[in-house]
Amino acid sequence: MANKEKISNYLDELYPNARCELNYHSLFELLIAVILSAQTTDIAVNKVTKELFEKYPSPELLAMAKQEEVEQIIKPIGLYKNKTKNIIATAKVLTNNYDNVVPNSFEELT
Repeated sequence: MANKEKISNYLDELYPNARCELNYHSLFELLIAVILSAQTTDIAVNKVTKELFEKYPSPELLAMAKQEEVEQIIKPIGLYKNKTKNIIATAKVLTNNYDNVVPNSFEELT
């Protein structure tokens, strides 16, 4: 058994009910929520993503968003200027390179 499998099995035994605490309905929402989660709590991210995803439910809409409007929504989680730039840039990459779909593998994302 490969080391990755051993570690994965061990973690599954230690944390059998582990789950992501971020609220999301699509891979796009999960990707954006993970970017926003740096240096803050999942609870705080969940509070701002509710409004963010209501206003910008797709990569295409987020890619066209005004930076100032997004900043106002995510300001409570901190580092909002950089995070805004990053999530809008991510949405643009998804729109321009991946037909608004989050790739299925890490290799495709890089």
